[in-house]
Amino acid sequence: METSPWIGVDGGGTHSTLVAVRNDGTVLGTASCGGLNGYVTGWETALERLCEAVSALLSRCGASNYAVLSVGSAALDGRAEPDQVKALAGDRIPLEKLELCGDVYMAERGACLGRSGIAVVSGTGAMVLGVDDAGEEHIAGGWGYRLGDPGSAYGVATESLRAVFAAEEGIGEQTALREAALRFFGAANVRGLIGRIYSAECEPAGIASFAQEAISLAESGDSVAARILEEQYRVLARQTARVAEACPGTICLWGGMFAHNDFVRALFRRMVKEETPSAAFGEAALPPELGAVIHAMKTRGALSEEKIQTMLRTWRDEK
Repeated sequence: METSPWIGVDGGGTHSTLVAVRNDGTVLGTASCGGLNGYVTGWETALERLCEAVSALLSRCGASNYAVLSVGSAALDGRAEPDQVKALAGDRIPLEKLELCGDVYMAERGACLGRSGIAVVSGTGAMVLGVDDAGEEHIAGGWGYRLGDPGSAYGVATESLRAVFAAEEGIGEQTALREAALRFFGAANVRGLIGRIYSAECEPAGIASFAQEAISLAESGDSVAARILEEQYRVLARQTARVAEACPGTICLWGGMFAHNDFVRALFRRMVKEETPSAAFGEAALPPELGAVIHAMKTRGALSEEKIQTMLRTWRDEK
């Protein structure tokens, strides 16, 4: 007899990952889709992407429905407000089956196996979230790309572009970021970047991707690119130190900027240690999508240590 799985979702700004878990904690399979930040893509697009990915995952696992759909969204800080839940659910996800929280909260739940700790996420956006022993959340950053997210791919990319414009106008230092930007965005000259960046096809995630060019140039010795990374991650390090004061605990790093760039990871860890010498770093035990499952099971009284251990074991097998 079929048992409907629990589905956890890490709904990032650029890329999202889903996992299906049996009620005993066994990981059944994974899937992926594009960004699920409804404030960027629009809630209808986010819902369509989510439903398509859920359907594909259920099919892959041989299931026809899910018990609970638990989503960590880059659009949120913590628990969703009722109108946000309805916006994502639309008329396609039963409200009683939907759990919706911020993606960084789900990252902390997975990294620390549902216990207290701190998660620092640096992807398209950036945010720090700690959960203390009483279950209280402590948050810094996460203001979104329009208001500024220091220590994010979008923050690094936009500051790099501003440096290109300043150099072009003769009020900033010359930098190899200029040629990198022209090549990356396909513009003939610096003024031509305007049309490329403001075109309807250029989403925030596309701009954020330029951060990788800045990282490469910083590693190769470009002083402007190096300064931008220093400034961006200094802010994120200070935010992390503030959260650590209120919520001492192991700090786990997550997100594409940390996962794919040893240079950035080492830079950030050094800066946090300068701000808080006692800071302790640890590796995330489980990814945010499984953190979403842990959150849902805990919220609904279905979590046990045995299930967590099963997730740990079967997740390693799945990888």
